[in-house]
Amino acid sequence: MRRVAAYRSGADFDVHHEIAPLVKHLIDEVERRGYLIDHGVADVDDDWSYSNRPIRERSVPSNHSWGLAIDIDAQEYPLGSYRRLPQWVVDLFTAYRFDYGGDWSG
Repeated sequence: MRRVAAYRSGADFDVHHEIAPLVKHLIDEVERRGYLIDHGVADVDDDWSYSNRPIRERSVPSNHSWGLAIDIDAQEYPLGSYRRLPQWVVDLFTAYRFDYGGDWSG
């Protein structure tokens, strides 16, 4: 694993070393375009990455288990919610072949 941090806010993520440069680029670009991942002192720490755990309600390892997934503002945009990250953030990550968890059911 390698830790990467957003240049402006300092929000950090532990990700697989092979995708670390890409994740760093993407989180810096998200913040450069105006979406701060860490919202300051009052922000809830809900930007998640590596966690050795199964997919919810299954016994298959989650992509988080391999350091291949991150969650941005997870408590603001929980799985199953109708609230979503701004579409341009989703589009930026999907352009680099990441899936958006908000499109999953479960």
